Amino acid sequence: MGASETGAVHRVVYIVPALDHVCVRHRVDVFVPALQRRGWIVEKWVLPRGLLKRLRLFWRLRRADVVVVVRKLLRRGQLGFLRWCSRRLVFDFDDAVVYRDSSRAKQLSRGRAGRFRRMMRASDRAIAGNAYLARLVAGHGGRASTIPTCVDVGRLSPAATKRAGGKVVIGWIGSHSTLMYLEPLHRVFEELARRYGHSVVLKVVCDKFPEAMGLEVIEKPWALDDELADLRTFDIGIMPLPDDAWTRGKCGFKLLQYMAVGIPVVASSVGVNVEIVRDGENGFLANDDARWVEVLSDLIEDVELRHRIGRQGWASLHGRYTVADWAGRYVQVIEEVAGLRAEVPES
Repeated sequence: MGASETGAVHRVVYIVPALDHVCVRHRVDVFVPALQRRGWIVEKWVLPRGLLKRLRLFWRLRRADVVVVVRKLLRRGQLGFLRWCSRRLVFDFDDAVVYRDSSRAKQLSRGRAGRFRRMMRASDRAIAGNAYLARLVAGHGGRASTIPTCVDVGRLSPAATKRAGGKVVIGWIGSHSTLMYLEPLHRVFEELARRYGHSVVLKVVCDKFPEAMGLEVIEKPWALDDELADLRTFDIGIMPLPDDAWTRGKCGFKLLQYMAVGIPVVASSVGVNVEIVRDGENGFLANDDARWVEVLSDLIEDVELRHRIGRQGWASLHGRYTVADWAGRYVQVIEEVAGLRAEVPES
């Protein structure tokens, strides 16, 4: 634990891309209170640009009990020095960083694969956001513990009352790097516009916005303080994805956000989505345009169906994907790596 029986204080330092990076909010910040309750001193250091600045930062890590690198794959020399400076080293990630993203025609990169392999072998443990990512760790010579990217249901919750009347809002929230995943639904949106006219709109909460999508688009700039209110304006939440090496590593966080506020979800049958969504029970899965049109039409036309699936989605989070469900295991992994607890085999 943080303050041991001998009075020793234990310290974990996170090396992060930026303090406000989305993965830091959802992979680090949510677990800090649980670590602090165990007596851990928790620090977050931003990885600087420039070799000398990085080496100076790594040198200062010698007194940390555990160092956690978030997402960043380091070059050979930097990684070697970091490993030498770190008593225990952990790599935490929630994307398939061994590959390039979906915007690249060639996703496999020998250089990236080499950096990933060296990071896995240098780390005492990797914390992976899902089983697919954990298998990538094992396949590159590392050892993984799986901790899902979880939703904080204390921060995101359903509205006290459901919206009544007005236009049906199909909602999507995300960063501009994932905006491209909306584009393949253009024909789906055109068909919905043909069927329902202006009674259905697409609301996009992002830092950039798509071109014409075949359906009226409401543009809302993303802001952390507005996130809950924005999500509550959705009647249906969507998460379209292509099926490729990068997207199979996605952790389904959009779905968890939608479910946390009690709205029904429709998602592509890709990666962890098929574990989160039980088709027809707590959400819907769609593989092609016809299925997207079918399930979206059903939800548009049937408000009771929306409410029922939304309730089931909310209920299915608990025990599986909330911060409260996983905080204890997260602390346990950090303390296992530090040698403060006996190791528990991965289930």
